[in-house]
Amino acid sequence: MNVRDRVVIVTGASSGIGLATARLLAKQGAKLALVSRSKERLEQLSGELPNSFAVPADMTKVFEIERMITETVEHFRRIDVLINCAGQGYDAPVEKTNVDTFHRIFDLDVVGPLVAMQQVIPS
Repeated sequence: MNVRDRVVIVTGASSGIGLATARLLAKQGAKLALVSRSKERLEQLSGELPNSFAVPADMTKVFEIERMITETVEHFRRIDVLINCAGQGYDAPVEKTNVDTFHRIFDLDVVGPLVAMQQVIPS
């Protein structure tokens, strides 16, 4: 897929798979909206990657996802691709699963990407 000059949102861009994805897309000439909770790390990364800007957002909070999409459209005037890399695993036996932790991870891994897709598709 040719991503040169395509506007790509990468969530979870400050580490792991999201960071590797952002670096690869930058090498291929994409315009990047770098998303994670870590404002300082995103700003540093944005300084390293051409045609990118930092959009700090907590992907468990609907209003922050909506703001992130709005800021990306205002900055680049469009969105071509959304890559949802923000996420967290949880490994515990059912009888020891912390329900609050499970809810937070479910919001991050399932609800956040759903809301982001709902916001991006119309644009």
